Amino acid sequence: KVWVLEEMKLPVVSLSSELESKKILLKSPWEILQRPAGTGAIFSSLSSNKILESFNAMGIEYVQICSLSNELVLGHPLLFGAASSRSVDVGVKLRKTSGKTEDGFDLILSIDHLNKMCRDVAKARFSAHPEQHEHVEHVDGQWVTVQPEAANSHRLSTDVTSVLDSCSPDKLCVMEIVE
Repeated sequence: KVWVLEEMKLPVVSLSSELESKKILLKSPWEILQRPAGTGAIFSSLSSNKILESFNAMGIEYVQICSLSNELVLGHPLLFGAASSRSVDVGVKLRKTSGKTEDGFDLILSIDHLNKMCRDVAKARFSAHPEQHEHVEHVDGQWVTVQPEAANSHRLSTDVTSVLDSCSPDKLCVMEIVE
């Protein structure tokens, strides 16, 4: 089976030190400015689209999550074997390259740990990244386009590697591949 998921997005929030003056930025008078929520949003997507239910019903034991590097590498059999034989919750494969491509990682999660992450999705850690975004504002009865010269907003995102926060060190397996 193949599932195609739409990338989860979150609103972009204005950058302000005053709590009351923070606001959600608008792309147009009728559309909220949104950006991807990051790789950690996969847990919410798996849960809300009932894919996790399907994984459980099919008896899947481990799930691979690939990094966003340009290099698609399917599951490393040694990592799957190491994770399974040691009954770990998380297997991590780190890839160090010679500089021609990005360094990357792949995660293998036990179905039990994936269930836990999806159940505890509200505990996901988000970080705010300052960014510069053109947006519209309603000023004196008119919609005007604001083109900032510096960072004017925060993009909120979460990272898939947050699974490591909830994993006991004795339930973790790490493999480094050096090219």
